[in-house]
Amino acid sequence: MEKIRGKKGTIALSTGIAVALCAVFLLAYLFREQFGWTIWKITHLDPAAALLNDHDPELFLDMGSYFFRADHYDIGKAERYFSNAAALDENVPYAHYQLARINFLRGDFQQALREINKEMTVQPELKQSYYVRGLIEGYAGDFTASAADFEKFISFYPFDWAGYNDLAWVYFRAGDYEKSKGAALRGLAAAPRNAENPWLLNSAGIALLNLNKKEEAKIYFEKALAKLEDMAPKDWGIAYPGNDPAIYAEGLAKTKESVAYNLELSGKK
Repeated sequence: MEKIRGKKGTIALSTGIAVALCAVFLLAYLFREQFGWTIWKITHLDPAAALLNDHDPELFLDMGSYFFRADHYDIGKAERYFSNAAALDENVPYAHYQLARINFLRGDFQQALREINKEMTVQPELKQSYYVRGLIEGYAGDFTASAADFEKFISFYPFDWAGYNDLAWVYFRAGDYEKSKGAALRGLAAAPRNAENPWLLNSAGIALLNLNKKEEAKIYFEKALAKLEDMAPKDWGIAYPGNDPAIYAEGLAKTKESVAYNLELSGKK
């Protein structure tokens, strides 16, 4: 025959559950930092992790980086968590660098410049900051400062095509087509993998076109368009880190369209 549990047994059981729950909550409170990191790493539930560990700039930095990547892109969350990291520790590395990139993407060049200058104070060894600052200055219309920063970036990364390409772009915007051509040609010759880079090829073609050297320009445009035709949207996205993956296909299509138009201008039948 089954014994019926008495009131004392029920009370004892309830007390035991309450004690166990209290122990769990106490452990969660005492080790909330570790729990926050564990929840974040296993589940990526950012609100729960942030609630448990709301005073760790490194956790917020990791969250921001996660949401700034193409496979989990959410620029609003990325900005929020990078801002939280910087608010907790204004000297935490990379927070201001990433906020500079986000503000640049939003078109707020003044704030972007403040953020990248802060990063260069916090982490002067991060030489990529020269490239980001060069972009910001270029879009803001300060071509002299922009060119100087791109040249500085190139001195640290002489094989990186992007520095040369954006230097060519700055010189073009400043109206110095000869220097624009020179920067693009330097980039194409800097490394074997650069020789067929469609952006550098297009930049060289544009400079030559504006120097009224259409036959030479046409050669570069043809090569650029051929490379772009073989490119997938994700490949285009690699050249524009920080942009929404949703625009990759459109961006690639517009780049092809632009190069095709340049090719027509150069006199292709």
